[in-house]
Amino acid sequence: MEYTLDDIGEVAAKLATSFNHSVVAFNGAMGSGKTTLIKAIVKHLGSDNIVSSPTFGLVHEYATQEALVYHMDLYRLEGVDELEQLGVEDYILSGNLCLIEWPNLLEDHINGHSHTITISSVDEHKRKLEFL
Repeated sequence: MEYTLDDIGEVAAKLATSFNHSVVAFNGAMGSGKTTLIKAIVKHLGSDNIVSSPTFGLVHEYATQEALVYHMDLYRLEGVDELEQLGVEDYILSGNLCLIEWPNLLEDHINGHSHTITISSVDEHKRKLEFL
């Protein structure tokens, strides 16, 4: 599916109603729009929180009308041992929605138990999204 920023609310709504796993892995190059899409998903789920990239804090927690949403950015992590120190498994097993940017280190933990969203740039204003 291709979309622009004008379409992002509609895309977020479609995705949010399609989640049947609590873990969603977001792949894409730096600047492809992962955090922007996550902001729209969290907003669609009814959160009034300001959503920002958790690059330095690694995990942000947002309250929605239904439950908590965890937004993780694992870009800065260098190894699986850092995942354990962060307590990632506790987040994943919580049953709350976990939206994870740069999920490569987690592949063994979430394989088959997550959705994967891959975002790529078509041009300056348009993105292509693949949802598995």
